[in-house]
Amino acid sequence: MLSPTNFKFTFSQIANADFGLAVNASTYTNYVDGKSDGTIAGIRLEVVLPSNRYEKISVKLPGQNPPLSPESFKENGSTYKVTFSPDFEGKFYKTSSGEYALSCKATTFTLEK
Repeated sequence: MLSPTNFKFTFSQIANADFGLAVNASTYTNYVDGKSDGTIAGIRLEVVLPSNRYEKISVKLPGQNPPLSPESFKENGSTYKVTFSPDFEGKFYKTSSGEYALSCKATTFTLEK
């Protein structure tokens, strides 16, 4: 049976463009048996999609030393044009309340000028 959870989407399919605008970043931690172990696993980048009604998505990027960090957004109104690696993947999942939500991840991103 077909379900939204069976499909994977590229960044351009979600964004209707090749780029987005990063507006915020935060760190996320590893989880073991459903509980955070406190170890930072990477950053979560909030990205606005101008070509898709300015929808906002969150993209997990594992690892350390990304080109942007949470401190990059300290200046009020800071935004950065970004593109994602070809391995970007967007998938829908069903929440505990039965609604669908979008989960996005990529290994790297690039700051565009």
